Amino acid sequence: MKYPHLQKYRSQHRTGMVRTGQNGPNGYGGNASMPGYGSPWSGCNPDYSRLDACNPYGPNPGCRVFVLPFDSGDAIPAFTSNVQIQTSPQTPFVGKRLVVPSDFSDSFIIEDVKVGKDSQFSASGAVAATVFSEVGVGVALEIDCAYPGIQITLEVSNIGPDDQRFLAAFIGNAVEL
Repeated sequence: MKYPHLQKYRSQHRTGMVRTGQNGPNGYGGNASMPGYGSPWSGCNPDYSRLDACNPYGPNPGCRVFVLPFDSGDAIPAFTSNVQIQTSPQTPFVGKRLVVPSDFSDSFIIEDVKVGKDSQFSASGAVAATVFSEVGVGVALEIDCAYPGIQITLEVSNIGPDDQRFLAAFIGNAVEL
């Protein structure tokens, strides 16, 4: 490891910065860079000790693949914009794949995906929901870690001529605490 003195600071933010607390490795408070270290749970809180060991491709008794459902409940009226559909995971959750059934995906566009207040899009704009259909290829995501009590929000618009109920699911990693 290029910076072995930073190995003891295990919590890393997605930006590549390690949270060092008041007495960092440079003697000052704040963050220190930690190149070369990362995990699928880089943005997660270190209080959940099993998160660092949770790899989407490897076994870990505490890490499992879960489905997080989204349901508008009622039909969304035709030509309605910016309807927010929220759900809150019961365990720390990192979504890896958004699935929208192709039966009605051509009637919707996805305006935004948010974890808490943070958008998961790299730029503003809408995405056709058909991109995330169950037959979509190469549409893997890695959204920020959502803890219990943090809302994951899909903002959708019905662009079709009929009232439609919106159903979708995030498939991702979660840790059983």
